[in-house]
Amino acid sequence: MHEILTGPALPLSPGTAEAISEHALLLLPQLRVMHTQRKQVADRMQNVLNEMETAAAENADSHQHRDITLLLSLPGVGRVVTGIIIAGGVVTLPPHRSTKTPGNAQRWTDILSVS
Repeated sequence: MHEILTGPALPLSPGTAEAISEHALLLLPQLRVMHTQRKQVADRMQNVLNEMETAAAENADSHQHRDITLLLSLPGVGRVVTGIIIAGGVVTLPPHRSTKTPGNAQRWTDILSVS
């Protein structure tokens, strides 16, 4: 691998290196926006998981999402895997029956299923 990287560069047509450089510069603003959005979603997911974990701890009688602490404690299981598992386990009822759903189940499902 070292030999390949330190060897002579591939021959390019005139202007190719400049075109590649220009294209990379055009992509930078999009990459910055994507990075910001990913960070915002990750932060929001973490906040929602924290809210759900706190709600489950405060209401020990509830069986709703009490396994979040357990999931997050497993090696290799972070907010994304926990979010996927929890979002798959949340059952949301139609709007006319929403008074019987636990407090923000639909909001949690919507946010956690984004990633």
